Amino acid sequence: MLELLLDFRWLWALLLGTWLLTEGLYQRRKGGRHSQDRLSGEIMLGSLLLNVAVIVLLIRHQVGMIGLPFWTYRTAGCVLALSGIGLRYWAIRTLGEYFTSAVVVTDAHRLVDHGPFCRLRHPGYTGVMLFGAGMVLMLGSWVGVLVYLAGHGLAMHYRSRWRNGPCRRSWALPTTTIGAAAGA
Repeated sequence: MLELLLDFRWLWALLLGTWLLTEGLYQRRKGGRHSQDRLSGEIMLGSLLLNVAVIVLLIRHQVGMIGLPFWTYRTAGCVLALSGIGLRYWAIRTLGEYFTSAVVVTDAHRLVDHGPFCRLRHPGYTGVMLFGAGMVLMLGSWVGVLVYLAGHGLAMHYRSRWRNGPCRRSWALPTTTIGAAAGA
C-alpha cells in the first residue's frame, strides 16, 4: 500500500483526467468558432503539443532535474495543479453565461468585476498556467517548468490580446488593465 501512495503516477493521471474531463464539459457550452478568435485556440493547442514534446525530451535526457527529495516537488506540483483547477473553475463559474471556449464578445456582455476577476485580469488563463506548471513540476524538471511557462505563456498572451481588444472597445477600458474598473 505504501508503494502505491509513493508512486505518484496514479495521482498525476487522476489530475490530468480531472482536467480533461472538466475542460471537455466547458467546451460543450455555447460559443463556438467566431471571427474574433483569430485561431488562438489552435495556436494554444500547437504550443501545448510542442511544449510536451520538448519537456519529454528534457526529462528523458535528465536536463534540469530537481535535486530534492521527490515528495517535495511532487507535493508542490500537486498543490499548483489543484490550485489551477480550482481557479479556472471559479473563473468559469463567475462568468456564468458569459463563458465561451472561443473569444466572443457580444452586446449583451457586461464587465465582470467580482470573484477572481477583481484581482486577476485573466484568472481562467492563470489557472491553466498553474495547472500546467504543477503537472510538469510533479515530473521533477525545473527546466521543463520554465519551458512550459515561456512557451504556453506566449500562446496565452496571443490569445489574451484578441480577448482584450473587443472588451476595451466595448467598455472603453484603459489599455493597462481590464480590472481597473474594479479597483484592482
